[in-house]
Amino acid sequence: MIRFIDEYRNRFSTQFICTTLNTHRVGGFITAPGYRRSKSRGVSARSLRDAAADSAYR
Repeated sequence: MIRFIDEYRNRFSTQFICTTLNTHRVGGFITAPGYRRSKSRGVSARSLRDAAADSAYR
């Protein structure tokens, strides 16, 4: 869903997208501050391992 927000945030605010998804999705969704925190984090160790494994298989 981070990619979805990235794709549409030039048309709608991040707050609007997150609020709309929270309202219309069962179980809620990410908040605008949660989105910003996820964008500020670095690449996870799992993503690095997956990328290394993927390149090893090619």
